[in-house]
Amino acid sequence: MAEQASERAELAGVPVMTAEEAVSLDDTAGKEGIKPEAMVNRVGYVSGQLILKELIPRLVGKDVNEVVVTVLAGTGNKGAGALSAARNLADAGVTVNVVLARKVKEYKGHTKTVLDGLEKKAKKVYTGYNERAFEQADLVVDGLIGCGLKGTPRASVSLLIKGANFSMKPSVAMDIPSGLNATTGMQSPVTLKASATLSVILPKRGMLGDSNQAICGEIWLVDAGVPANVLTKHLGTEVPDPFKGEDYVRLTGGEEETA
Repeated sequence: MAEQASERAELAGVPVMTAEEAVSLDDTAGKEGIKPEAMVNRVGYVSGQLILKELIPRLVGKDVNEVVVTVLAGTGNKGAGALSAARNLADAGVTVNVVLARKVKEYKGHTKTVLDGLEKKAKKVYTGYNERAFEQADLVVDGLIGCGLKGTPRASVSLLIKGANFSMKPSVAMDIPSGLNATTGMQSPVTLKASATLSVILPKRGMLGDSNQAICGEIWLVDAGVPANVLTKHLGTEVPDPFKGEDYVRLTGGEEETA
């Protein structure tokens, strides 16, 4: 049951969602005529623009054409969003390497469609851990495990998370850092430590608390094309539009920014 307005937790004045609410939003949006594929593509576009305009200049400090980004991609919506963002980065002149968490044949539906469209644009597509992918990277994008996390990440995914953490390269988590429970805030034994987290539409409850905000780094919200009235219906409480016509907004980690 959705929390009442007076009980719903907030982060930087914005309502938060649980993992269950985030996952089931696809169904609510679908009933309003908003396709999950369109949401993923929107998230990928906005995230790509945010990385290009806000994060690469500060976290990397190189010209876009000199930047190498390594994208870690799982098989779910988070992976699809990361791959979509990678496609937009490649179109802008960024060199993109992709590291798949599973074999190509295990990628299905829209995630496979996005992957197929990226393969010709990426410099390299690796399956599983590859040390060179981390060594070459100026920036790592985490598209491994999102709000669907159950238990602890499997060994192959944990290895990729460790690779990102040990590389000491700046990292950007799509939606929520891999290994962080979006509802409870419990950190898995191996949890990605992000420089920035691009949370889809609203922050997640698991981001609350100083230790978890430190894991998330800067917290940004990215638009997925879901109107505030649909969010209000989904959560059962009034949700103000966090974007006000913009594509993204920064919640923590500095002064509020929009674009």
